[in-house]
Amino acid sequence: MGPILIVEDSPDMQLLIAELCDLAEIPYIKRDSGNQAIDLLRSGFKPSLVISDYNMFDGNGATLLQYVARKRTDLPFVFFTSELNVEFPLLHAEFKGVIDKHEFGKLYRLILELKMSQG
Repeated sequence: MGPILIVEDSPDMQLLIAELCDLAEIPYIKRDSGNQAIDLLRSGFKPSLVISDYNMFDGNGATLLQYVARKRTDLPFVFFTSELNVEFPLLHAEFKGVIDKHEFGKLYRLILELKMSQG
């Protein structure tokens, strides 16, 4: 299984998500904004999952989701955010939905399910 891409502008939240990845024994890489994540994906990086905040500086989560939906249709993507009432402009087949930032257990289960499905 490839690494998980964590896209979050809060260092504390990045750390908490990274700890979930560590518990699941899955490598990860962190970026602070949607545009930084897009640059990484353009460079050829192939994560197994994108976990993204929605509301960030320098390219929000919607910008990142639009890029993934156009260029990486096979890439699973989930928003882990407190922005729960947002209409997403473009969804794609591997969009896993929106998880509230207080629901770490739900995010951890998604990570484990992905790990099991990808071997």
